[in-house]
Amino acid sequence: MKKYFKMIGILFKCAYGKIILTVLLSVVGGLTSALLVIILTNIINSAVEMIINTSYNYTWLIINLLLFALICLFNIIKENCITLLSIALSQKLRNVFLPMVFEKYNKIDYLVFENKDYLDLLMRVGTAPEEQLSAVITRCSSFFGMIVNVVSVLTVFSFASIWILPACIILGMFSLFIELKFAQKGHLMCVAQSVNERKAAYISGLITGRANIKENRIFGLYDYLNNKWRTISERLLNEKYAYQKKHFVFYFLSNIAECVFIVANIALMVLLLKNGLLSYGSFVSFANELPVLFGLITMSIPSLLSECKNDAIYIREFYDVLALPEKPENDCIKYDNIRLENVTFSYPNSDRQVLKNLNLVIHKNKITAIVGANGSGKSTIAKLILGLYSPAKGTVTKIDNYVSAVFQDFVKYELSVKENIAISDTSMIENTDRIIKAASVTTADSFISALNNGIDSRIGRLYPDGIDLSQGQWQQIAISRGYFAGSEVLILDEPTASLDPIAEAAVYNSFINSIKGKTGVVISHRLGSARMADYIAVISDGQVAEFGTHKELMALKGIYSKMFETQAALYKEEV
Repeated sequence: MKKYFKMIGILFKCAYGKIILTVLLSVVGGLTSALLVIILTNIINSAVEMIINTSYNYTWLIINLLLFALICLFNIIKENCITLLSIALSQKLRNVFLPMVFEKYNKIDYLVFENKDYLDLLMRVGTAPEEQLSAVITRCSSFFGMIVNVVSVLTVFSFASIWILPACIILGMFSLFIELKFAQKGHLMCVAQSVNERKAAYISGLITGRANIKENRIFGLYDYLNNKWRTISERLLNEKYAYQKKHFVFYFLSNIAECVFIVANIALMVLLLKNGLLSYGSFVSFANELPVLFGLITMSIPSLLSECKNDAIYIREFYDVLALPEKPENDCIKYDNIRLENVTFSYPNSDRQVLKNLNLVIHKNKITAIVGANGSGKSTIAKLILGLYSPAKGTVTKIDNYVSAVFQDFVKYELSVKENIAISDTSMIENTDRIIKAASVTTADSFISALNNGIDSRIGRLYPDGIDLSQGQWQQIAISRGYFAGSEVLILDEPTASLDPIAEAAVYNSFINSIKGKTGVVISHRLGSARMADYIAVISDGQVAEFGTHKELMALKGIYSKMFETQAALYKEEV
């Protein structure tokens, strides 16, 4: 609970005016219930006396009716004000906490996103903390209001029956115990269901995602995917149903006890009424308010405290997210060559060593191609050089400040062409000449010039005037973006997979000529492109199996030579 109260303090500092006003309205609103009971008692007693006494003075009745109307009006205004304050509070907290989450995501160690436990934690916390945190304030103010409501109404009721107080305490403690017990079980269920919730969301995305519709229809995947989603969803629902069913049993017992206490107290009030110890007005108003009072004690307050406990769990996990490992701050110094020395690396929750005591030198101002079979560790090497991963053993030259990269799974920014290219160096986003130069490096300028608004054309389907590009054109834009960054080192990880061989050759030729004097790392399956590099590293079984120029490796008659000749034979057979 320490973190819970710490967060309350932070929230208060963020919007103390709105919070104080919300709590004040809730507390005053809690007092109105007792006032309404008293006023309703006066109205009914006045009505009875008016029937008995024909010369009754209506002044007292009119005053109480006006007070009743004013309190009802206040409650309406109060609820609307609390709703508006809640929206304003949410917006205020959004402006405070969302940038905090964004900044954390920017700093989180990349390996966190390879760990399923951390992914489940991130999913539970989400990226909209303001909604949950503003609800914390709403629930706290509601709690204070309910407590004032119960205390004030019990004070009024105690004049009629002192036995109402112990009855309320017994029922309240029983209900609170049940709610808190099931709140803990509910959280444990939520944690246990995180993996399947992610699976269900993923499969739902496969069914509805625009990029997947073509294959879904061609292969008739709808029924298959729908059945998988239904199986997971039914399992989740069955678990939730089993939880609710157990909760219902205790909830039902609590309701029976509540009914018994209400009936017993009404019976007691009937005896008091019969003996002249309770007025007609008190009897009617008390009997009317009694179920409401017990509802607050046995349902609303315990349920609210249960939600507060869930809030405390959410806040604890929010702080857990803020405490996630961050990428280390590296003091990048001027480097000679990029060296990976005795590097060993494994992914989280895996015993398999992707790299085993690997040694590799990327020569400065030269282009090095890294080739190898699928799963050999090529992309892992790229991420180690980029500083996204840290080796379990060994060392990697730190060049974070001097490097940019283009990945096979690059981002498609549904913005203008200009923004897509210049987003790698936003300080130069208005430098049109530099943008056009970057586009020409990948020959993307040829199709960009044909667009209605040139580099100012919107691409993608997010906007009505957006133009969708082919995958190959998107890749050309992505490589232009990497070049535009102007970094001393540029890494290309399978960046031309969607280009045809002729377009790929043209892109590589233009690219290699444009980065002369810089350091390049190219990861590719197509060895025809790799031969353009100054050096080639062949990765096998987590180590550098061969290293040299294309000519040297061909003469070696080893892995590279066999791979190259196999690919060349495929093209010859087609001819």
